[in-house]
Amino acid sequence: MRLVESLRSNLSKNAVITLNDLSNKMKKGLDTELDSIFTKLLKKTLDTNSFISEEVRRALISICSNGNESKVLNLLMNARSSRAIPIKISIMSIL
Repeated sequence: MRLVESLRSNLSKNAVITLNDLSNKMKKGLDTELDSIFTKLLKKTLDTNSFISEEVRRALISICSNGNESKVLNLLMNARSSRAIPIKISIMSIL
């Protein structure tokens, strides 16, 4: 989880790809960590590197598709109040 926030773009991108893979393999097994994963990925959508933001978008879609529906919906509803436009765009693309 720490590596998602790394300033080294390659480390950060690989961490996001790993979260995406974990989500696809573990499905609802990540529900206990869903809050922290979702929050870190949403913050990462503000990254200006397009290759990182694209991987973050894929990971968010994967996590929302594989997670507990009510928990995901609650996280999305809470995140929509963000003032950051890239975060709002990410939420709308997930919906």
